Amino acid sequence: MTHSSYADSKKETWETFRKKNHSFLRTRLIREFLEDSVHQQLLKQALNEEAAWAYKAVDLSFKRYYQDVIWRAYMLKTLHWQAVRYDRYHRRRQQRTPLSDQEEMFEEAGPFSSRIEEQSLEEELHHYSIWLGFRSLTPYQQWIFSKKYSSGWKDTDIANHLQVSRQAVSNAHRKGLKTLRLYAGK
Repeated sequence: MTHSSYADSKKETWETFRKKNHSFLRTRLIREFLEDSVHQQLLKQALNEEAAWAYKAVDLSFKRYYQDVIWRAYMLKTLHWQAVRYDRYHRRRQQRTPLSDQEEMFEEAGPFSSRIEEQSLEEELHHYSIWLGFRSLTPYQQWIFSKKYSSGWKDTDIANHLQVSRQAVSNAHRKGLKTLRLYAGK
């Protein structure tokens, strides 16, 4: 058998297998397995050589791939349900201590400008859109941003200073960032 006729017979074997097992090869798991050129080459080699070692190699390769798929699915489900539980917990806690109560407590402490000792963060902003976004924040959020970014305070330090929870500071910061992103167009 010449090299070209041997290559043609290999091609015919693969094509014959594809035609006979068309629906099997269209399943998502098999299709994704065969997208990897190494797996595809192993299968072609097993079909053409019909050797026991080649079939074992394909079988072992598929088992490893399938275990990886099962592991990824397990991790994704675990992450999903952890996120659901966290969100449920966060919403319940938010209902018990709404942020608006903490903002009112902050406003009673005095005007924003009297509490800033160092250079204002507003003066450090160079992009007009971000500066506008900063100006649209509540005084509570502006003060948190100034302490966090100009003075380098951590959420815990800000929470201790304001006598609120660290989560309240984090929520105000997160909402402020959302506002700034809107103004920045991102």
